[in-house]
Amino acid sequence: SIFNIGAYVPMGQGKLILSAASADGNGTNKDAKLLALGYDYSMSKRTTLYTTVGRISNDGTATFSLNGTKGVAAVTAGGNSTGYEVGVRHTF
Repeated sequence: SIFNIGAYVPMGQGKLILSAASADGNGTNKDAKLLALGYDYSMSKRTTLYTTVGRISNDGTATFSLNGTKGVAAVTAGGNSTGYEVGVRHTF
């Protein structure tokens, strides 16, 4: 089973974004936990700067990863994965 909770806190022209998730391997020693923190900054009604950092902590033989890039080594069993993103979002 997977449990996820998230929230955002308005801060000036932006918002702080928080997220926590847990994956339970149903007794198979494949549990994992995710913590993420982000910030969106509104430059205008249609343009937003954003950044996020997240970390997955695997237990036992779990190999969950934040990496979706081809050719990069997979997380070892019980290892951790950290990722980040930075970007600009513009709606037309």
